[in-house]
Amino acid sequence: MPGDGNALIVATRNDNGTAARKLIAAGARADQGFEGDGNGLIVAAAAGDVRLLGDMLAAGADVNAAVRGDGNPLIQAARNGHLEAAQLLVGQGADVNLVVPGDENALIGAAWNGDLDMVNYLLSAGADPTIKVAVPGDGYRSALRQASQAGHTAIVDALRRAGARE
Repeated sequence: MPGDGNALIVATRNDNGTAARKLIAAGARADQGFEGDGNGLIVAAAAGDVRLLGDMLAAGADVNAAVRGDGNPLIQAARNGHLEAAQLLVGQGADVNLVVPGDENALIGAAWNGDLDMVNYLLSAGADPTIKVAVPGDGYRSALRQASQAGHTAIVDALRRAGARE
């Protein structure tokens, strides 16, 4: 169970944009991470709150701020099917190939969840379909392997067209 991390994470998780914006204005760092809770950016991205993400980034938050076990903002947007949030993050400089140990990367998450639109967007934004992430006890994970295991044939086809191989 999350430990709530800080007041900004709580406000963001509880969909209280007014409180979150006040905290940001008072100097709360949206990229301050807490293992098990993520950070404000990660929580906003997981919820698809594009407006709050924009406010956090405008206040100077690191678009690639990662928390082991919680991913990073782009990974969360991709896993949760929030295309507009992913587009905002990439437009603000998010690294589409960034691997966060234990969370892989955005393309692997989108492929596993069967989100063809997200997969296509990430590929168009430069995501590398050949990335394989070593996972203790599981060998490796890749977008192609995850999509194949989950039975997402349209995604498997798109990844192969983009150059993914086993």
